[in-house]
Amino acid sequence: MLEKAEFGKYLFRLRKAAGLSQEELAERIGVHLNTISQWENGVYIPKTPKLKKLAEALNTTETELLNGPAKQEFEVKIVMGVKNLTGLAGVEVASNSFIYGVDDSEPQIVLAGKVLIGTPEEREKALAEIVRKFKAACWMFDHKGAAEAEA
Repeated sequence: MLEKAEFGKYLFRLRKAAGLSQEELAERIGVHLNTISQWENGVYIPKTPKLKKLAEALNTTETELLNGPAKQEFEVKIVMGVKNLTGLAGVEVASNSFIYGVDDSEPQIVLAGKVLIGTPEEREKALAEIVRKFKAACWMFDHKGAAEAEA
């Protein structure tokens, strides 16, 4: 279960994603505007009857509200260069298949597997980092011969 402060941050993100003001959300679930503010500021977490209405208004579940976003599974296949996705913010490696090329001069499939990523922000950051690492690996592969010739 999320701590009060984390609950508040998550509620704020959900409300913004739904395009609702605090006032609009308060009207939808039948509470005072200050109540929404207190929830978002981590003063307290709503009790079950209000939690259910809150989840309905934000098109989510009570479980997700209390525990944070459900992780989504994504299939990731990198053709070369990214040896390890662990350590990226918001990414948990669910399963790995490491398949290495036979010849160093050929591209390698370094990672093929599934990752579990939570919030849209985590997904965006993680995928941007994967693309950055992939581009760096491609550049290194493309310039491998030139670098060896200079040495």
